[in-house]
This record gives sequence, C-alpha cells and structure tokens, in this order.
Amino acid sequence: MRYREWLRCTDPEAMLRDALCGLHVPSRAEIEASNRRRQRRHSEPLPGYAYFEAEAARASREFRVFTLTAAQPVLNRVDNAACHAAAAVGWRLAEGTASAEEVAEAALALRGSHEAAVEVSRPYYVTPPELSVLPRLARVLGFLFIPPVGDRFFAPYDAARCLVVPEPFFASGQPIPLLTPEETSASPRLIREIFGTRCCGKGPPHWRAEWVTDTALSLAHTMYEAREFSAMPILADALQDAGCDNDDILNHCRDANATHVRGCWVVDLVLGK
Repeated sequence: MRYREWLRCTDPEAMLRDALCGLHVPSRAEIEASNRRRQRRHSEPLPGYAYFEAEAARASREFRVFTLTAAQPVLNRVDNAACHAAAAVGWRLAEGTASAEEVAEAALALRGSHEAAVEVSRPYYVTPPELSVLPRLARVLGFLFIPPVGDRFFAPYDAARCLVVPEPFFASGQPIPLLTPEETSASPRLIREIFGTRCCGKGPPHWRAEWVTDTALSLAHTMYEAREFSAMPILADALQDAGCDNDDILNHCRDANATHVRGCWVVDLVLGK
C-alpha cells in the first residue's frame, strides 16, 4: 500500500495486513546466510538480530495498543470482570511492565470466561448475537498474551484482525461483528494514529535524538500519562524549536481533525517507546 492509499484507506483489515507485511523477522541463520551472499556482492550487511527483535517488539506493542484502544467500547458493553482485568494486564504488557505471573493469570481467567460463555450458549440451536460477544472478546484479548513467533505467527496481529473483522461464533454460523459500524469506520484513523507512516512504503520517519528537549519530553510524558492530548500543537512548537523539520511529525501534531490516543506515534517517538 502506497502512502496516498494509506491516508485514504477505509478498510481496517487491509491496513492491519499492510502493517504486518512491512514486518520481517529473519532467524539468525537467515541473517548469516544473507550476509555471506551480500559479502560476495560487496553489499552492506543486514543489521544484527537485535535490530529485528526490536522491530518485532515495536510492532507487537502497536498491534496491542490498537486492539486495547479499539476494544474499549466493547469492554464497556460486555462489562466482564475477567476481560477488564485482562485489558489492564494487556496495557502493562504493551509497556513491558507485566510479569509472567500476571500474564498467565489473565490468560487463565479469559479461558474460564470463554468456556462459561460457550456453556451458556449450548442450549440454543442458533446462538443469539448478544451471547457470542463475550467469547469472541475473550478470544481477541487472549491473542494479546501469546508471544509472537517471528513474523510467521504474529498473535498481536491476530488480536487486532479478529477485533475488526466479523467472525462466526461457530464455523457454520453468521459472522458477528464486535465493533459497531461507527467504531469500524473510526478504526482506519486509529490505525494511522498508532502506526504512523512506517507501514506504507515511507519507512520510519526521520528522527534525531537532539529534538527531544526537556520541554518536549515533559509535554509528551504528561499527555501520555493523562491521556489528554490538547497540548499536541505545543509539542510541535517545542520540536520545531529544537530543529525538527519533518513535515509528517509536525503536521500530525498540528492536525486539528486528528483524534490522539495513548500510543500516538509521535508521542511514542519522543518517549522512546
């Protein structure tokens, strides 16, 4: 997907798929074999494996943040204690602060909620849509806690995709959407807010560490913690004063029509996430 297509796209599934296609995490053996070929051609070697691990961690966070943000209205409608607790652990996992015990407990509670919801639906020949929402939501959140295996099984992507794509509760059933039509139509804007421009052929934005002044860092940290982003134009001024000349970054901060959320790609750049 090219940059202009990315900006105009209204299909969240296609955008998420494009974000995943931009990710490739080769094994150490693949890197070594490629570098031997590159050496024979006198080409630049690939970055080390740590670089690709960092890219996978970044993408995992972006898919998790999108899923948790877009799923919040569904969480409010379902109002299930295990799902709310799992979402809280999911945010800590996205931040890298969740313990293995927390993740295991959240996954176990989600499994219990899923199985209980399935039991409730068993007496029905055709499961009412309202009874299929909880098990589907539990499945979406459960994907957040499965570690990605390279780029061949990327569970955080599966969580995001299962959220935006209507799926049947049973294989032979009718597709049941988790999001309302209004929430689905808002998803592309949310994807652009979190993933930025790195998924549409432009690559990572030009960024310099010296642009992160104390003022910019303080503004970004305050907005991130409070989840209140009215100071984004001020952040643009602070970055520009420090020498930032990247139009994508400055325009995103000053866009009066943008709805910023925790996970905003510019704020994340400033905070080093």
